[in-house]
Amino acid sequence: MELKNSNGILIEDLVGSIQSVLRELSAIKKSLSIRESGPIGVKSAAQHLEVSQQKIYLEVEEGDIPHYQDRPGSKIYFFREELDQWVKEKRRISKKEIHDEADNLKFGSNGGK
Repeated sequence: MELKNSNGILIEDLVGSIQSVLRELSAIKKSLSIRESGPIGVKSAAQHLEVSQQKIYLEVEEGDIPHYQDRPGSKIYFFREELDQWVKEKRRISKKEIHDEADNLKFGSNGGK
């Protein structure tokens, strides 16, 4: 006996289609996890940080950005996690934070109350 859904599609066909999609998603997930953890080049680093490749080369030349390179002139590699951490370390405090800190120093941690 063949079972069909309300649209007249065989249940077996639906199950097969779902299994196929799940296999594809599993392969994509595996591919992404490998790509996320491995080293990336200048182009990918620039895309990751949303800056130009020239900016990446300048940061490398100035020694500001964490990178890996066998010797000068060879290919440059980065890790996304290290780039993310580097960006976080460049955080600038806001004017409000500066004023709050000044108030704490001036009046103590209670803000003078």
